[in-house]
Amino acid sequence: MTPQVSVLPAAERDIDGQAEYLFREARLETALRFYEFAAVALEILARTPGLGEQRHSSNPLLAGLRIWRIDGSPNDLIFYRPVERGIEIVRVLHGARDFDAVLESER
Repeated sequence: MTPQVSVLPAAERDIDGQAEYLFREARLETALRFYEFAAVALEILARTPGLGEQRHSSNPLLAGLRIWRIDGSPNDLIFYRPVERGIEIVRVLHGARDFDAVLESER
């Protein structure tokens, strides 16, 4: 059975927003490479959902959340959780962001 990757709407917006930023600030090729790096990272996580550091939170909506860096774009972090048939991508945030505040606002 092929593991499934479920990308929540906020995570989709995060990925597109980072690519848009890279397009504006760098160039189209950089934005396209980011999409490629993110896709590879999601494939790796789907096959090996226990990778990354577990993040603890008092927010029950964030229970079981793990963090993984995107290879090739190491400042970008994937916040995900393993689920029965694969993984669920909650957010994809740049490491310079206050991701604690962003994630805690998921209530």
